[in-house]
Amino acid sequence: MADALAVAIDELDLALFDAPNANTAAGRRDSMATRAYNAADAFDEGRTRAGVALVEGILDRVDGIPVPPDWLLPSQQADALADEVLLMLVLADLE
Repeated sequence: MADALAVAIDELDLALFDAPNANTAAGRRDSMATRAYNAADAFDEGRTRAGVALVEGILDRVDGIPVPPDWLLPSQQADALADEVLLMLVLADLE
């Protein structure tokens, strides 16, 4: 599931990111996708706490709470990503 999240993040248009320029937007997208790929590896290796921590780091950047600042502008895509991240956290808690 975290791999699918990473792919979804990789496919986000840079225009959805709250960033001063395209390079910063790409860096933010890459950072979130890398966290998701690393979370997938952690979950696959049985390191659930590490995976959860990485996914929580993504949630911090898309949850609509001002601290820390979100990296995505308010949009349907941002809401859908936040929902997917929350679902992943719930499922990880059930394991």
